[in-house]
Amino acid sequence: MNVETLQQIGNESYILGTASGVPAGTGVVEVRVGGGEWKEAADLTGDWGNWRVKLDPHVESGNSTIYARLVFSADSISPVDSRRVILIDEQSSGVLGGDLTTLSSMVFIVPFTLVSALLVFVVIRERWDLKFKRENFQYQGLGSHLNRVDPRLIPEYLTGYLSSSREAWSDGKSLVENQFRRYVSLSILYTAQGLPAGFTGVVYPAYLYVSGYGPAEVATMWAVIALPWTFKFLYGPIVDSVQAPSYGLRRPWILFAQTGMAVTLGVLLFIPDLAASIETVTFILFVHNLFSSLQDVSVDALAVDILQPDEVAKANGFMFAAKRVGI
Repeated sequence: MNVETLQQIGNESYILGTASGVPAGTGVVEVRVGGGEWKEAADLTGDWGNWRVKLDPHVESGNSTIYARLVFSADSISPVDSRRVILIDEQSSGVLGGDLTTLSSMVFIVPFTLVSALLVFVVIRERWDLKFKRENFQYQGLGSHLNRVDPRLIPEYLTGYLSSSREAWSDGKSLVENQFRRYVSLSILYTAQGLPAGFTGVVYPAYLYVSGYGPAEVATMWAVIALPWTFKFLYGPIVDSVQAPSYGLRRPWILFAQTGMAVTLGVLLFIPDLAASIETVTFILFVHNLFSSLQDVSVDALAVDILQPDEVAKANGFMFAAKRVGI
């Protein structure tokens, strides 16, 4: 065990340890505090080379002993490793080096305040007070001005699918002119959203659980990183108002969001232990979702611009199916 003699152990602390010479897939490490029950640890390497366990809340503070053992069967148990420790009532900040409760509220207040200030600026610059007073005011996207595209461009039958797809892809040079390209491009962009969403929503929480974290820690992590999606509606007016027409109405925002998503995920490659650095990883994923939610709003705005009314339902189905494939 990586515990010093007479070390102070807070309530619900994490205990780490190592074992050697254990065949992969065999045995289990168990930990006990004082006269309590043995608790199974989490295997971090597959051969108990590194293990971790979260202690149950202790009833009494003071001197105690922590025991650890490796159990293969009822008749095959390793010698018990023990450490004299001092149990204290203070809640542990986590020996993992990362505790979500230490995240400063400024981490969330600053980006929310900046986005809100930008939204106020847009409201004042665009004189929304005058727009709301106009009667029968209705926004119309570019899609309402497009000519109807022959639905046969999207093949309905398996026969000739590849040939028809190539012909459809070559018919028209832009998304405005080509229905098939609209469907494919929007689906690919949604797949790009689904790939990191699968990591943050499925893989990483599962990894934290097997690393010894409880449901409370995993739920807190998920609530924090999902927060940008709650306030993504703030991006809408900004994406509509801040534009660079020479580069396209939506393209700059999509490229900016994609770049931010790629950079934030790339930073994770330099973190050796994602479970031990949960505070850092949570902050990075929070920033990542700031960009991911921005891309979602930007892609939806692009869809409004280029899709015809009778294409919206089909395109929406393609986009969400593509996102689930990514997840």
